[in-house]
Amino acid sequence: MQFIENSHSERSGPMTDHDHGTRRCKLCGAVLSQYNKGNVCTHHTQAAFPVTYKEPQMKAGLKEAFKEGLPGFRATRIVNATGSVFAVDPRGIRSGLVSKNAIVARQVATYLIREDVGQSFPWIGRFLGRHHSTVIHCCEVMERAIKTDEALAEKIEAVRHLYPDMPGDTLLTLGRLRISTARVLDTVASLFDIRPEMILKKWNSHLVVLPRQIATYLLHETTERSLPEIARIFRQNHTTCLYGYRKIKNAMEGDEKLRDIVLRAQTLCLQDNGSEE
Repeated sequence: MQFIENSHSERSGPMTDHDHGTRRCKLCGAVLSQYNKGNVCTHHTQAAFPVTYKEPQMKAGLKEAFKEGLPGFRATRIVNATGSVFAVDPRGIRSGLVSKNAIVARQVATYLIREDVGQSFPWIGRFLGRHHSTVIHCCEVMERAIKTDEALAEKIEAVRHLYPDMPGDTLLTLGRLRISTARVLDTVASLFDIRPEMILKKWNSHLVVLPRQIATYLLHETTERSLPEIARIFRQNHTTCLYGYRKIKNAMEGDEKLRDIVLRAQTLCLQDNGSEE
């Protein structure tokens, strides 16, 4: 007669000759299999030591290194940095924005993902929501443009310098980054060779009006401050602050020199991403 290990029916009555040499569970009397080298049956063993799945633990440093090695993580960093340098919402690079600046930013991001991440054209197309033939076209356009357009080449190098410090988990929302007010004022003042406190004074000199308007634009675009809050910083009426913000935003569309100054200031601010105190 063959006994089943997990059968927990206890036998009553005197032990027969057939029972000699049979090992039983010391807790319930069930017959133990010849392969069971313990003193209890598997039913009680599993009850005492339940089998549960334990997720493998990874040291924090190794986890970060593994995450940074993922192509999607690195590609998201490039998109965030490209949006910051070109003053385009990073989410717009992966959507249907068709402004000239957004198209160039999308082409730069496509080129850098291909060159620095090394993914295939179909992979980049899926990541950016474009057909792979469009990705090929963007890369070819950028390869030619870099050789002839020095300003564009400098912006691409700025993106390359910036993206290792950008987040790769989510796409940023342009205008809601945490950068200190002091950092913005110091950066703008250094570009115009003036002292930061001069921007805060209520002067109407041309030496400080333009830097103040650029600082207003950057404070609204790269911090969490609203225009009324920025107006209080400069001790202005919020309508004056709004006028300065709109003037810089509109002028950047047609004045390439001004756009380069604002983008350079924005890049410098992002490179030293200070927190609000």
